[in-house]
Amino acid sequence: MRYGFFGHRGINEFLNENGEGFFFSLLKDGKSWSKFFLNVGMPDRYPAFNTAHKDDPSYCSEIKLGPCSFTPFYAKYSIFDNTFEWIQYKHVILLKAHLVNPADFHANGLVKRVEEYLVIGGQFFIRGIDFELSYLGDIELVIADKQIGFIEFEEYYAKAKEELGTAIFKERPLEVARGAVFYNLAVAGIWKSKFYVPVNKAWSGFMSALFGVPEAKHGPLLFAWDASLSSIILSRYDTELAKLTLQTVLECITPDGRIPQIVMRERVSNRSNPPVWFLAAKEIYDRTEDVHFIWGIFPALVKNYKWFKANRMNEDYTFSWGSDNEDDETLLRLTGKTGAVLESGLDNSPIFDEMGFANGKLDYACIDLTGMMALAAEILLEFSRILSLPSGEFVEDLIFFGKSLNEFFDWNTGTANSFKRAGLGKVFAKEITPLSFYPLLSGLVEENEVKLLEGMYLSKHFQNQWEIPSLSIQSRDYLPDGDYWRGRIWPPINFLAAWGFKRHGSDIYRLIKESSERLLMTEWLRHNHIHENYSAISGEGEPSHGIYARSCPFYSWGGLLGIMD
Repeated sequence: MRYGFFGHRGINEFLNENGEGFFFSLLKDGKSWSKFFLNVGMPDRYPAFNTAHKDDPSYCSEIKLGPCSFTPFYAKYSIFDNTFEWIQYKHVILLKAHLVNPADFHANGLVKRVEEYLVIGGQFFIRGIDFELSYLGDIELVIADKQIGFIEFEEYYAKAKEELGTAIFKERPLEVARGAVFYNLAVAGIWKSKFYVPVNKAWSGFMSALFGVPEAKHGPLLFAWDASLSSIILSRYDTELAKLTLQTVLECITPDGRIPQIVMRERVSNRSNPPVWFLAAKEIYDRTEDVHFIWGIFPALVKNYKWFKANRMNEDYTFSWGSDNEDDETLLRLTGKTGAVLESGLDNSPIFDEMGFANGKLDYACIDLTGMMALAAEILLEFSRILSLPSGEFVEDLIFFGKSLNEFFDWNTGTANSFKRAGLGKVFAKEITPLSFYPLLSGLVEENEVKLLEGMYLSKHFQNQWEIPSLSIQSRDYLPDGDYWRGRIWPPINFLAAWGFKRHGSDIYRLIKESSERLLMTEWLRHNHIHENYSAISGEGEPSHGIYARSCPFYSWGGLLGIMD
């Protein structure tokens, strides 16, 4: 039994993996609040665009998140002017709280008393509160997953503090990045005993309203590439949780092999997502060398790889984003070009504006997906050899990938980009984006191609005080402080581009790493936020006054900015 994480209500709900535990509500200015987390990222109640994408009013965001640790469990934060410190010693978790607002505690499960402890459900023991009373001032709670004898709180607390050390209190990128997945980690509803990382705990309500799935307003809500990137972040801190969260993603695979972009309870989307789960598997294996883990996930990875080949591959071993199952009303459907663009993860990037849609896919060969699939083939070849399994398909595919990746390079302009076949030639996409760097994820690109991409990075397209803009600075559609993928800086792009440049021994990696850490720390020291995306003008997560832009202030993949090895 693993316990020690916060529930979907936010940092006021404390659970074990069976969902047993408690939450507290706080009274302020005559209103009782029972959900505390940083919100969706659009405080305007009547936004001019994307009208469903707005903050959930049931969550209170007057919180300040502080240092945290998975093992031993530690968290320190404030709500209003109330302070909370959780600390683990051996099998016990201690909570010290100073309450200036009246607090009521509520059990998640049936309660019985065993000596001085209250037992919630079967495996959550708590001492120090009564669920029928309100509290003010200082309280001290003892929490355990089994019946234990009397514990002297201050003695255990002092020992726990001594063993904790001081490292987690240092405001450095690697320590700060942990919070993005620590505070968002969840189990929920029908997924009891399954760990996963939602993008943000306040998103379930607005997503359930957007798709008309009211039963999912309390989760689970899973985005496939967001959750897989969270597994990569977790691999730096707790490899067992990294494995569990990636397994949750892979267990969502459909019978035909698709890993859905979105899972909301029993409903799934009719499209996939950038297949970064292959990279997540490699990142976890490289840190653990756990062959048993690879045995367990290899069949799903192979099945999904074959699905991409069957549904997204073109004749020349390039790949294009797509959307499927237009007639299935049980799915979370966004069909045609809209669904294909959303499958890419780059919801409103201008690179897709000129692209058409035919036969279930975009009519351009997509440089980003092809680069990721080449990496997937390399990883599956590595895993198949580790497991002494047949690897011929991956060997053969990599020969073809070596040729198809070359097709994306335009030596006339010194750029690389997605393209469309036109007779015997091809037409490259007009818009330049950092997706051009994704061939570097593969080891198949040649030295002169690496040099070309280094030149692109250092060119007028991307050189900026804050890096990497998600659209060329030269584009007419460039909105560095505007909405989403039209110029703002996105942690996944920075991480994947840096990973690729590092793989090829390029010093560009260091430039991206330093800029990413500066973004992370500037916003953290200002507001204790880890954003979904950042302004390419100010480096702040929030847009300038009067500018419409969506940016969740505490988004799981924001932690990528601080974990570039």
